[in-house]
Amino acid sequence: MMNYNLLRITMLIVIAIGISSCKKRCYDPKNVECDNYDPCYGKTRINSNFRVRPGDGGFPAPEQWCELMPCDTFNASSVRFDVPINNPNNSTYTWQIGSEPSPRKSIGFEVDFSDYLDAGNWETHIPITLTIRTPLNYCMTNKEDTLIKVKRDLFFTKAWKHPFSGNPGSKVFEGYLLEKPNETFRIKTEFNNEKYYKKLETYGNNFFFIGFPFADTILRPWSIFVKDDCSNFKHFREITDKDQNPQMFELFNEYSHGLMQQDFYYLGDTSYLFKLEFH
Repeated sequence: MMNYNLLRITMLIVIAIGISSCKKRCYDPKNVECDNYDPCYGKTRINSNFRVRPGDGGFPAPEQWCELMPCDTFNASSVRFDVPINNPNNSTYTWQIGSEPSPRKSIGFEVDFSDYLDAGNWETHIPITLTIRTPLNYCMTNKEDTLIKVKRDLFFTKAWKHPFSGNPGSKVFEGYLLEKPNETFRIKTEFNNEKYYKKLETYGNNFFFIGFPFADTILRPWSIFVKDDCSNFKHFREITDKDQNPQMFELFNEYSHGLMQQDFYYLGDTSYLFKLEFH
């Protein structure tokens, strides 16, 4: 018995040593534990790309910034402005919004242009200028970075480019599953097709995707199940949220086959790219 215990302890020690010796080396310059850690990685230049998106109109803002395709064209009259990311903490920002008499110095704020636009100024540009001042520091030694000024023109239009706005009718698209990019298939849209899902007729107009390999007919989420607070002129995102109407969600989810997020990208003219994510 004594020899058996000794052998077992010896084997455990050998195994532990083997695991330790196989530890992978680290090559991430952003990780302080890595051999090639660079404390100035990504901090040697000033980011001047300020962020804009449709405003929240008095409602609570999303918990995280809306990660969308960048766009300076707006259907909405309210705009949310935020400073660029990854700049030094002691950088200061001065905004000139159109012809406002006084500059703004906040890192984030919302502007309602509705009075200006309703006075006949839709389909026009509004210039936005941001001035960034940053003292020299250990990582940033270029004097040209101490004062940077960037100007962008925001365009406001009443045109609406969502692919299914109004009566979408029947359209045909070609796509593929991410795990099978070489196997394309065609889907079409059906609006209020009465031969599908009689059980849903009492809940208003129904809109379907037809032709997926894994489910022939898929019900597109209704507005009562969608969070649509993350969209702009070029990128529409709709996230299914059962908390919007939990009493009806199970019935809806059965016919939507777990369609949880829809991203529609407007590419210009009549071209769109869709990304549909299922649970």
